[in-house]
Amino acid sequence: MSLYSGNNTNGAFNPTYTPSGESNTPINVVATSMDIGGELVQGYQATYANGTSKWTANVHQDQIWDTENVDRSTFTGRKVGDTWIWEPTTDDSIENLANDYVGTGVNYEKITADQIETAFYNKQGVTIQQQLSGLQANALKEEYGAADLATVNDNQFANLPGIQGTSTSDIPQTTEDFTAQESSTRQLSSMAATKTRTQYGNYYYPDDISSNKQDRIIFTMKQSTGSIIDPSIKQNVQVRQRKSSGIEGSVTLPIQTGIKDLNSVSWQGSTMNPIQAFGAASALGMINAAGTEGESVVDEFGNSLKRGGEALKNPEVMKGINAMIAGKAAQTQNLLSRSTGAIANPNMELLFDAPALRAFDFTFVMSPRDTNEAKQIRNIINFFKQGMSVKTTSTNIFLKAPNYFDIDYVSFKDNGEMMKHPSLNIIKQCALLSCAVDYTPNNQYMTYSDERRSMVQYTMNLQFNELDPIYEIDYYDSLGMQNGTNVQEIGF
Repeated sequence: MSLYSGNNTNGAFNPTYTPSGESNTPINVVATSMDIGGELVQGYQATYANGTSKWTANVHQDQIWDTENVDRSTFTGRKVGDTWIWEPTTDDSIENLANDYVGTGVNYEKITADQIETAFYNKQGVTIQQQLSGLQANALKEEYGAADLATVNDNQFANLPGIQGTSTSDIPQTTEDFTAQESSTRQLSSMAATKTRTQYGNYYYPDDISSNKQDRIIFTMKQSTGSIIDPSIKQNVQVRQRKSSGIEGSVTLPIQTGIKDLNSVSWQGSTMNPIQAFGAASALGMINAAGTEGESVVDEFGNSLKRGGEALKNPEVMKGINAMIAGKAAQTQNLLSRSTGAIANPNMELLFDAPALRAFDFTFVMSPRDTNEAKQIRNIINFFKQGMSVKTTSTNIFLKAPNYFDIDYVSFKDNGEMMKHPSLNIIKQCALLSCAVDYTPNNQYMTYSDERRSMVQYTMNLQFNELDPIYEIDYYDSLGMQNGTNVQEIGF
């Protein structure tokens, strides 16, 4: 039993710091998670008798044997004037969490400071601040009694969200928040998805793969919540930052044969004849002059004409250009070739055009051996079909995007710890384009005699497309590689 009163974490979290006007003994400690950038960041919320409440991520948890009084929390809720607010504990709290969080399971996805701030300060729906305030209010109610809470300690809790008989999720933190939330709700209510599923089970086929160490492929989902468009020029920040929220549940299947990937980019042939080259060089010269202090655009234009004049002194050049101009005037193609037997050097070159998005196909043959496996297969098929379905909104004006999918090849270390398969490719977040199920793959209708009349075999084909291209920086960010070092994984 924890020595901390109301510790609902079985002593896993034992804060040692002392908030202002308090002891280091909270009246309540409860495990609380935050959905940040699609990652479920686990943590603990400690509430004190003076109303102060703190949220601390697992990666920063204090231990009972700590000797220093160091506040490692990320966010603190306290009364400022007549208003209860939540804010970062220190100027470095958010950055520290972004640096120290390493993800869970097999994803090991990082979160950024921008994602933390977006999640924390979000004014759409039930905000993280409102959720934390709700737990804060409940803890104080347990300590002082719900009926007396508004009058305790000279009414210091009178304005705390959640104690006036109104749901905490409906009460903004400040008057400014109310205005922003009300406006946002009016504008975006028709864009909110309706009847969406955010909780699935963890489904396995075959059933015994849940308890063995067989190599496997794991599918998880995230709900699309739009994108942040950032046109500013920032280092390592994409113009479009995709937002998503976590969905509980997964599908685990054995790795099938036919594993392959195809990385490609688009290159296109391009030409530039001498006249085009002269025009391009002149334009670039004048643009550079305009952006360089002390240089004159007029002078650069004069220099371009001078360079062109020097070229025209060559009789062959003059004859060729005259033929090209005459061909344009007479609307006659290839006059230069007809009259001189030559063509303008096209300066043919293969130029990079665009990155390409990778596609992945998976085919799984599933034959249930008993009632439980048949149930798992039905849940697996539903997982993909429902997840890829388009979401409706409160009006028929808009539709919301289907869920995103994360796909991981998984193996196990010698000590039994799960890891991403080091000898297979990493797959970025994907969209599921099609889910094709063949219920009679042997061209014969056959079912078991169970209550659900389960088919004796199913063949499921899944076609995915990555949402983003592969960039070289992905190898550095995902593999932790350094320039000049050999990595032990294939990567993307």
